[in-house]
Amino acid sequence: MIMPNTSTVYVVDPEPEDYQALVRSTLSRETRFEFVPSGRDALRHNAKMRPDLWIINVRLPDMSGIDLHAMLHSRTPNVPCYLIGDDYAVEDELSARQSGATMYLCKPLEEECLASPQQDHDHEQEVQVDEEE
Repeated sequence: MIMPNTSTVYVVDPEPEDYQALVRSTLSRETRFEFVPSGRDALRHNAKMRPDLWIINVRLPDMSGIDLHAMLHSRTPNVPCYLIGDDYAVEDELSARQSGATMYLCKPLEEECLASPQQDHDHEQEVQVDEEE
């Protein structure tokens, strides 16, 4: 299932051009992308606005994307976060999973990666509840 209409996706990556195909593929929906180049900028934007999804590169110029995810998650734990690698690295995937990221993906991203992150988060919560019972 695709994200609901009128979604705001914040992309934290110093290379916004890597997401142009994803942006073009979502033009038929009302998905708004906001690009910020660094972790500090993301934290400033988070203080002003709550996105529907964070997409964060694991390698940022000023901090680790994993560390940024932890900071954002402590402020807004219900906002899903996809951690992105420029190339696949098993260490990055393990770190992303351990950090509680909704997904770990690698560039280039396709429209399918924007399956409803809230539904993914809700499903994870249901699985955790079922496992505890």
